[in-house]
Amino acid sequence: MTFAAVAPAADRPGAPRRSDLAEGRQAIAQRLYRDSSFGAFDAMAQMGALTVAHIESRVRPEHRAKVWLGGSLGRREMLPNSDVDLFVFDDPASEVADVVTVEGVDRFERGCMPIASVRRLVAQGSIDANPLIDGRALAEGEPGDAVAAAIRATNTTQRQYANLISEYFYYRYFDFPWKTTDWGPNLKYSSGSSRTTLLLNFVHRIATHQFPAWRATTPELAAALAYLEQDRGRRTPRRAIDLILVAKNAAITSWYRTGDPSVRHVSRRTLGLIFEVARDRWDQLGLTSPARFADAYTTARAALEACVEQSVNACLLLHPRVAELRAITAMDPAELRDSCLHSAIGSPTDELFLVSFTAWRLSTTTSSPQDMAQLAATLATRPLSRVWGGVMAVACSPATDDTTMEFLTEWLADAEEGAYLTKLVSRNPSAGPATRAGALHSYQAKENVVVT
Repeated sequence: MTFAAVAPAADRPGAPRRSDLAEGRQAIAQRLYRDSSFGAFDAMAQMGALTVAHIESRVRPEHRAKVWLGGSLGRREMLPNSDVDLFVFDDPASEVADVVTVEGVDRFERGCMPIASVRRLVAQGSIDANPLIDGRALAEGEPGDAVAAAIRATNTTQRQYANLISEYFYYRYFDFPWKTTDWGPNLKYSSGSSRTTLLLNFVHRIATHQFPAWRATTPELAAALAYLEQDRGRRTPRRAIDLILVAKNAAITSWYRTGDPSVRHVSRRTLGLIFEVARDRWDQLGLTSPARFADAYTTARAALEACVEQSVNACLLLHPRVAELRAITAMDPAELRDSCLHSAIGSPTDELFLVSFTAWRLSTTTSSPQDMAQLAATLATRPLSRVWGGVMAVACSPATDDTTMEFLTEWLADAEEGAYLTKLVSRNPSAGPATRAGALHSYQAKENVVVT
């Protein structure tokens, strides 16, 4: 069954007008910039409700369980300038792609996948499953309920630990440096940025086994901070996080107004532009000049970074095999290679996590192309669901040579249900032009997300 077209919003009593989302998000953004008592979490609650109502107005009630809210909307962390990410569990050839639309935002990403493909992707549990794991159905019912149940079943504690360590190393050592330019660190993708709050969410999920599909109506980040405070006895930098989130939203507003892409990067000049967007808010907080705001922003990022580091380390110390993790941390590259090949791979318990931890440690030390080639060949003998964290480390490593990258691309073409690991090969400058082009072609052939 496919989605039936819905009547225009203006023709449906009580449905939001097509311009309501655009007008509403502008109003929420302006309040965020002018009223310091109105926090980022308040804006998230209002933006989430507004956006869900907008989507519901375009999908008949009997079909809403086929719509999966992803990204910040799925986590209930959407701000006025956030993208909207949706998945539709239906045949991509159906008319659903023309029916489920979101108007009034600047970037809308829609993935259309048959439910059988969704089940295989979630079951494999690789990094590709994260956009679904981050999300929730628009309404109760099938197939959304089945996907939610599959996410809970797949996300064992081992899988969550593997995801935590893989995302941590990926951002710290590869993605953040890749996105740093001559303009400075990326405002969203850098240490102490809003992106790192995902790691706090991951820590919370490990402790509580709660995911967006089952949580209450609060932002996931708010639940994560409450867990750290109430259950772990930690002080969290709430004010710092609020400042960082509002500043990110203001940076995008500044970009819309000026067309200057450098405002998405951190520098004294760009922080001055961000200051002007939300001057009223900053003045109320005592940040009465661009210099004071820049200093406060720098301090806030340092506070968030410290919180993330402490929280991730504390989470790892709770792992049942923490003694082995300490031993792995002390190993030199040769010992790491041998440990990964002979101890972690094929381990009867915790294989996924141990492979991920050991491979990422090897990838971020002085490893050789031979180490990476041997590791890749051995990983390819195992089901991808048990070693994807290690494959991710090899695909990102600057030590992995072109021959191994080509091998990974060919193997992943059949082994990978999604395509994100292949995408990482296409981004690694260690791969030759032909290999990167081949990996990009393979990734694009599997990509199911349309950006509008």
